[in-house]
Amino acid sequence: MVYMSNHLFQDPWSPNSVFYVNEKHYLMWNSMGQDGRLAGPKSVWEIPVDPYMLGNVTICFPGAEWAVLCDGKEHLHVLYTPSRVAGEPWLCYHSLNLGKNNSCYILHAIHRSMPGSQQIDCIVSSVDDKSYLPEDFTFPQKSTFIAVLEWISLSCAQNIQVWTKKRTRKLASPSFPEYAAIDNVGDAICVISQGHFVMFYDSNGLSKPEKVQEQDPKPPLYTYIQTPKDITVYFRLPQHIKKADIQIKFLPLQIEVSLQGKCVLSGRLGNYINTGESSWIMDGEKLEVILSKSETGLMWQELVKGNIQGEELMDPALINEIHSRLAHLTSETEVIFYTYTSGNVKCHKIVKIYSMFYNTVKA
Repeated sequence: MVYMSNHLFQDPWSPNSVFYVNEKHYLMWNSMGQDGRLAGPKSVWEIPVDPYMLGNVTICFPGAEWAVLCDGKEHLHVLYTPSRVAGEPWLCYHSLNLGKNNSCYILHAIHRSMPGSQQIDCIVSSVDDKSYLPEDFTFPQKSTFIAVLEWISLSCAQNIQVWTKKRTRKLASPSFPEYAAIDNVGDAICVISQGHFVMFYDSNGLSKPEKVQEQDPKPPLYTYIQTPKDITVYFRLPQHIKKADIQIKFLPLQIEVSLQGKCVLSGRLGNYINTGESSWIMDGEKLEVILSKSETGLMWQELVKGNIQGEELMDPALINEIHSRLAHLTSETEVIFYTYTSGNVKCHKIVKIYSMFYNTVKA
């Protein structure tokens, strides 16, 4: 028996229209009229697939008259969809065998009209075994499974409507993307992911597989913890440094920290401080700089404007406070903070794990 998660797909070109797949594998249309009543449902297309080979169907609407449907397993369909607002029948102009045995999904698609031709680009995602990569491809991570993005370009003459596959590009990463989309021009894709995506295949020819050199992350120059009242900045001091070797200049919106005549931190602060209440202490091989906030309760977005050499650490007292505030929502909710890297910027997220549903929701 095949289990399928069904979804409603809203038409961005006609927001009152939605589509779904029924138990007989028909694609159904429904729409809400101005009086608030549903106008459907109507069958607009039958998915041509063995019911036992049908996965989780995904649909993208790259244009007002075009849709791209993935049956979740093997096939990608280019569909002509005239008058979607009225639930008119759809016509399949092209079906592409993806050659996959595992589940796959459409993440994004766009349609472009050019002189004498038109083109549809789409991104199909899947999770594959690492053996899916070419033997001569060097992938630095040691993970067994990889996330694969297949960027497929289809084209046809403007008035013939015979679609052909123009180009295929494939990218891999050790982590599944949080977001992936093709730009409006169709010559680049934007991917947000915790892992780096590397292109390992291009039907137009890939001279050399990309190689990503893993680099050991540099330790932060400083760390800091902020509370509603102040910010404490920590520096690790070189050996044999003396108190006289430390010079710190406090201004209402500026700071400058120098060690043995060398400036290690200088710039515009994230907000105003009380210079008379700000101070610093030397504790062994550690320097602590305490900045007293002028506006109590304001949490700064960054310590020094544009400076990415430091790392913010979460205050345990603040974590406990947020946890207590959210605890009343459900007794089976645990709040977890974790840090991830986006480029050179450290970001913090709150993950709420609802154990009774085994879902992870990112807030």
